[in-house]
Amino acid sequence: MELLKFWKLIWAFYRAKNPLHKLIIVWIWAPNLVDVDNLRNAYILTDAWYDVIVPDYYGFCRSEGKFTPMNSIRTFLDTKKFFSDWIATNVYTWENFKISYKDFIFLGLSYGWGAALLLPKFDKTIKKIWVFYPITNYTSLGKYWGKEETVEDFLNSINLWFKKIYKWINLPVWEKHFEDKTNLIPLENIKYLKNTTLFLAHGTKDISICYEKTKEFYEKLKKLNPQGNYCCNLYENLWHGKETMIPATIRSEERRVGKECRSRW
Repeated sequence: MELLKFWKLIWAFYRAKNPLHKLIIVWIWAPNLVDVDNLRNAYILTDAWYDVIVPDYYGFCRSEGKFTPMNSIRTFLDTKKFFSDWIATNVYTWENFKISYKDFIFLGLSYGWGAALLLPKFDKTIKKIWVFYPITNYTSLGKYWGKEETVEDFLNSINLWFKKIYKWINLPVWEKHFEDKTNLIPLENIKYLKNTTLFLAHGTKDISICYEKTKEFYEKLKKLNPQGNYCCNLYENLWHGKETMIPATIRSEERRVGKECRSRW
């Protein structure tokens, strides 16, 4: 893993062993950091010849700017733009090298708040999205079963352990966002996914985010476009995080070579 910097942004960069100039841009789950061996599925992707990039959002951790819901989305729109053709700098060695990608996949994880599902609303050229155990809306959190994590639980963990990293998390705009009042909620913007290739994955023992929400999101999308290229895999008796992440990553990579989707529940 290398740390790269350009303009106001910092990225963790994982190089493929035999690169094909395909880039996966990852929304890391929260609360978390991009460069302490937290992306535990990176080796699967790099072994499959993908390069992988994980940004610090604008205003988060070492990236400059203000950390807001919209700036989180801009982080990924700008990452796509920069990595289409730019000169990167390695933070450790100060080595400069040219980067140029044409093929992008966006991977959203957990409290990366499903923002990957919003990208086609802002950039119609984004067509390939993978999302594992996503947030599809906030106001339903804690209401599907007794143990499910709530927004309050999430904010308490950030304010207790990660306050200096999520230094803008107490802005009023985040309060509105967690009340589903910013128009940046995947469930309310599902129509923009109509022409995407989408892979959804969730473990059925997830108590952080109930898998039923991913199932409902998929069913709503299929109703909107029955012929759409969407896949939803539910993993029996698997939990939130690595347990589901690893088989889901392997499955999403298999879809790249055209294997059948097995949606089931």
